[in-house]
Amino acid sequence: MRVGDYEAVIGLEVHVQLSTESKLFCGCSTTFGASPNTQVCATCLGYPGSLPVLNRAALRMAVRAGLAFGSTIARETKFDRKNYFYADLPKGYQISQFDVPYADGGVVSFVRSDGSDRAIRLTRIHLEEDAGKSSHDDVSPVSRIDLNRCGTPLLEMVSEPELRDAEDADGFLRTVRETVRWIAVADANMEEGSLRCDVNLSLRPVGSTELGTRTEVKNLNSFAFVRGAIEAEAVRQESVLAQGGSIVQETRLYDPERRQTVSMRSKEDAHDYRYFPEPDLPPVDIPVSWIAEQSSHVGVLPSERRRLMIANHHLSDRDAAQMTSTRELAEYFEATVEAGARADQASNWLQNELPQWMNEHDYSLTELSLAPAGLAAILAAVDSDRMSTATAREVLREVLASGSDPDGVIASKGDQLSDEGAIRSLIDQVLADNVDAVARLQGGESKVRGFLMGQVMKRSRGKINPKVANALLDERLAE
Repeated sequence: MRVGDYEAVIGLEVHVQLSTESKLFCGCSTTFGASPNTQVCATCLGYPGSLPVLNRAALRMAVRAGLAFGSTIARETKFDRKNYFYADLPKGYQISQFDVPYADGGVVSFVRSDGSDRAIRLTRIHLEEDAGKSSHDDVSPVSRIDLNRCGTPLLEMVSEPELRDAEDADGFLRTVRETVRWIAVADANMEEGSLRCDVNLSLRPVGSTELGTRTEVKNLNSFAFVRGAIEAEAVRQESVLAQGGSIVQETRLYDPERRQTVSMRSKEDAHDYRYFPEPDLPPVDIPVSWIAEQSSHVGVLPSERRRLMIANHHLSDRDAAQMTSTRELAEYFEATVEAGARADQASNWLQNELPQWMNEHDYSLTELSLAPAGLAAILAAVDSDRMSTATAREVLREVLASGSDPDGVIASKGDQLSDEGAIRSLIDQVLADNVDAVARLQGGESKVRGFLMGQVMKRSRGKINPKVANALLDERLAE
């Protein structure tokens, strides 16, 4: 990303809320959307004498995430106090990790829109508790504090300053979201604040290897805001430098309405937070057995799954991306193909027919009574000309609604009509009843043919073999 005579150097700090049922150091619920300040206790609120207890499930999920991004998991880690004073941080400090994070290094890989591969190194991933949430009234000078989020387990993923433009940041962030969802450690809903991003950005003269003074744009909770903040801050810094000014290290916020960043406060360094080891939590040993267990949960990640689908099943890039949009869908697709369905046909029905019914009835894929083998049986009946596609859709809907055995429903719908004599008879009836349409077709109105074919299918109640019927209709019209 060139801005005048400068290029941007960008690093990201991505915050991911883990999908645990309880908070990192207490038993309070992490359910989103509860009434303000109803999911708190003495530990959340920082009452004197309250003591933290580490949530094992959060640490297991954190280890799984580290392995998914190729980080080195520490055999021993510890927690530290990060001291700062905000209204939504009732203890006056945050329990975080400083010099011994649980995960070191790693990489986030993605493909840019021009097809080029990017691999951005991670400095570290550490585990910490989230702060509360402040909201500010636009009309009256009032701020409201909700501490329900306070103490929720949070991963902070820190990248090396290797991103160069807004597209890099977008690709990085989307890959993080896709991966943590795939390995089932976070829902990563940006609109709910469970995935947030801070952008560190500096400019340097094109060709230079020295880093400039960076600013940090905080609390970006949408892909559009991340892109907008990067572009706006780069333009602002270039304007300052072009006028002979110097960049001040500070924390800024992004105003999406004005498409500008605004100063928030001077940027803190590590020494400003006065880190010291958390005295109420002992160092944590991470067993080798945990690392092996969580590695088995990671499995094949979506980027590799897409590559295999393209190579093994000859799916297009688009279809492979759709089939790996969730882990559940990828596994359902693979199982359907293994049960005998054609890959392209399975992909088509999983993108169109099943989602339509699920949206109408508010079902998720994991709630369906139809097993992959059942879908494969329906598709096989279409492939073998036992059923038309229209009849297969009816079978699918009946099976989904009733939970019936697909083979029984397929048998009850009867075999597809393929007898040429019977089909010719139907076609003759349709042509005799639609003389005007035939005349228009012969006069050059090619769209009328679709109407005639539709009438043939309608009279057969969808049981006619469309391939045979199309060929015989063309034959009859050519006479």
